[in-house]
Amino acid sequence: MGILDGPLRAAVDAVLGALQDTATLTRTTQGTYDPVGGGTFGEVVTTETVKIGPPAQYSKAEIDWTAPAGRFAAIQRDDMKIIMAALGASYPDPQTDTLTVNGVLHRIVKVSPIMSGALPAAFELQVRK
Repeated sequence: MGILDGPLRAAVDAVLGALQDTATLTRTTQGTYDPVGGGTFGEVVTTETVKIGPPAQYSKAEIDWTAPAGRFAAIQRDDMKIIMAALGASYPDPQTDTLTVNGVLHRIVKVSPIMSGALPAAFELQVRK
């Protein structure tokens, strides 16, 4: 842990906490495949409340207007940028996690950590409805 990790992570957490905006980070871990039944069982779903900043739209310059629609496409017209506090939160995983903001479910497309030293102070999430 770097010398600034503690103070900067706490500062980001306090600022985002003061905004009183939260979201639900949901992680779905796949279960075990059953070759006889042809399905999976034992799927685990966990949720946690995370502190976020207000969702922001991407600028026109950031949007890839030529990209085809799809989960792994570049930034699309309706994508949103959300800053999430890292202190006390799980590292978001685009493969397994979703984010519910104000009752609206979003897929996490990309996670960019904002480092305070050796640890992330926050995450910039690219989310898509």
